[in-house]
Amino acid sequence: MNYIERIQMSIDFMETILIQEINLQDIPEHAYMSVSTYYRIFYNCVGVTLKEYIRNRRLDIASKLLADTDMKIMEVAFDTGFESHEVFSRNFKKVTGFSPLEFRKNKKYYFYGKVNLMDKFFEIEDQKLLKKYPDIRILKELAPIDVAYYVGYGKNPENEANKVIIEWAKSKGLLDEKSGTKIFGFNNPNPTPGKEEYGYEVWITVNGMDDTGDDRIKIKKFAGGKYALLSTNVKEVGDAWKKFGEWVKESEYDYGTHQWLEEMVSFNETEEDIGLTLYMPIKSK
Repeated sequence: MNYIERIQMSIDFMETILIQEINLQDIPEHAYMSVSTYYRIFYNCVGVTLKEYIRNRRLDIASKLLADTDMKIMEVAFDTGFESHEVFSRNFKKVTGFSPLEFRKNKKYYFYGKVNLMDKFFEIEDQKLLKKYPDIRILKELAPIDVAYYVGYGKNPENEANKVIIEWAKSKGLLDEKSGTKIFGFNNPNPTPGKEEYGYEVWITVNGMDDTGDDRIKIKKFAGGKYALLSTNVKEVGDAWKKFGEWVKESEYDYGTHQWLEEMVSFNETEEDIGLTLYMPIKSK
């Protein structure tokens, strides 16, 4: 199951307890992620923070109660999970531009529906093939991106490259909750028979950055493209790439010529548990 599906699982869970008291620290467990990883990935996928999403969904429910019932505003506040009339009114006006009373009198409308990440990110696939390979999904498109990059070289270049990029990214605030950044990597150059040393290039997405402030790290553009996605971890990455080969033979796609990628989803765990999402470039046959 890829990280987008896991975020969707947590959203589905939140819907069942939306108007109850919610401990934000408990939600990441339903996506099988650490708290820091979950908050960053949630923002990356949804476009708002977890706290903002819950608030907006509650306000959606509250707006319908204001429009369709005669409930007192205080009752609406408590029935939609807000701790007080004041907190509810302040948040309602901040988001809608109207106080709850003005909203009701002027018969206004506010909508913030449940997010469906599967529709947002993935194409509808052949159900027979999806049943056989349930962990492989077709991404609608990886849009063009600007990346800062570093290339490590040696017997274990992934460790060096990841360390350099992550330390630099943290110093720039690029791994904060609202950063919206992604981290990718790939062999460059590939390993060759009889030679232990090879290269590994790591990217981190950046917006509007002209200078990294570090001579080791450069900036370039990537055109993006169409990809199939499969999630794994460092220990099982070789088998995961082989699985793509089996899937391609049965699918309506061929290998694409754009860059294959490994997205680092989590990086606070032990090395073998680091979560990866593999991006295999594809094109229609």
